[in-house]
Amino acid sequence: MKDGELYFVRAIISSLFISACYYLAIGMMALTSYAACAAPDSQSLEEHKNTHSHAITHVPALSDEDILSYAAMIRRVSDKGADDAALSLAKRGTELVPESVLLRIILAKLYIDARQCRRAVPHLTYAHDIMNRQSERFANSRHRQVIDRLRKLCASTIQNVAFMSMKGQRSSSLLDRLGGDIVPIDKGSLFDRYCQALGSLCAHHGHADLKQGDRGGTSIWLHVGTMSRIRSYDVWTPTLRTHIFHKLNSKPHYGLRGAKIQLDMKRRVGDKKRFDASLSAQSAIAQQGAERPKQAHEAWRMGLTLRHFMTQKTNIGTGIAHMRIQQNMRHSKRFETRLEIATKVTNYLQAEASVIWTRTLRKSGALSSLGRDVHCGVSLDLTPWIFTGSSIRQTKTEFARPLAYLREAHQVSRREFATNIGVHLTKDKTSLIDLHFVRTKSVSHYSPDHFTNDAVIIYFQHIF
Repeated sequence: MKDGELYFVRAIISSLFISACYYLAIGMMALTSYAACAAPDSQSLEEHKNTHSHAITHVPALSDEDILSYAAMIRRVSDKGADDAALSLAKRGTELVPESVLLRIILAKLYIDARQCRRAVPHLTYAHDIMNRQSERFANSRHRQVIDRLRKLCASTIQNVAFMSMKGQRSSSLLDRLGGDIVPIDKGSLFDRYCQALGSLCAHHGHADLKQGDRGGTSIWLHVGTMSRIRSYDVWTPTLRTHIFHKLNSKPHYGLRGAKIQLDMKRRVGDKKRFDASLSAQSAIAQQGAERPKQAHEAWRMGLTLRHFMTQKTNIGTGIAHMRIQQNMRHSKRFETRLEIATKVTNYLQAEASVIWTRTLRKSGALSSLGRDVHCGVSLDLTPWIFTGSSIRQTKTEFARPLAYLREAHQVSRREFATNIGVHLTKDKTSLIDLHFVRTKSVSHYSPDHFTNDAVIIYFQHIF
């Protein structure tokens, strides 16, 4: 090829390349302009349609098969736990095909799963209007049923539930404490100093016998309650719970009975935040041994928690609570600061963790204390009927001043390992049986708080 011809060929190739770049730039600018015109979700759907009417004319029409494939892709992404990506794909799909009833329903369903009914309802209304405008041969009865069902999920309704549960437990102690009856007396403690002052009138021989006797046995918890909730997607959602409980023990002079009422309020704030407020009051009567009188116990608790949803399946909560307890003539106040996280790893695996810092102020001779409670747990659905889980909990309590037996203020460190396996007895999961194995190990210089306890718990629940 001659030089002139070679130059002519190069000029043609360069011209074609420049033209291709030019048209590519024009296309990118048009696409950017189309994206910039995209209406936000807060915009009305009619404005959304008008804004995109011109831009969509340049997008190739999607066939019914393409829409079905696109919808299947959104479902696969959501099933893998990528809810934000699925929501973004569904939004894009309704922008490309605003008249698609299927994509509108999918987008509304994703919003409902994210507890954002306020954004789901307009899409359900628009999809319903589209179907009414279409001829009957294009209308899909299943779509109508799904739209009606999703609308009911977002409607304000009153739900009333009554439930009954029973828990049977076999353990080495019917009390929270398990340690031996013989308590060592530290030299220099208050009790030791008094005995030294009294001389021969007080001979403790280095220990004190609490004479508590055998405390092992079987206990059965009976629990009956009701729950009433006003479900609404755009205002405070109140829930009122009532509980009546009774603890029966295999040994006489051990038992507990009482009642509790609690009001919970939930409120969404924006897209990813929610306030949870609670107020409860409780009254109970307990007895912990033949030589001990019955104890009256009254308490009320008030708490506030702010939850931040990192994703649709993960949230972090932080809150504070104040509790006032009156037990016989003793009064105490308890302040709590909580931090917790809960996440749904997959559709079958859930995990949670929490830490609570407490400060308890007591009067009338009781001990004040500082505490920390750390809990981690996972739960797994093995089948639609069978579930299992495990957890570990560690608590530490530091008391402000020493007991009469001790020279210095003591600490109590407890570690609890628990595992369970259960089965749902009904298809709607209103009844279940759950078997728990729990080991508690407590370490303390104060011997009644130094023990290892194993317990087997069978739990049954039925919701009417």
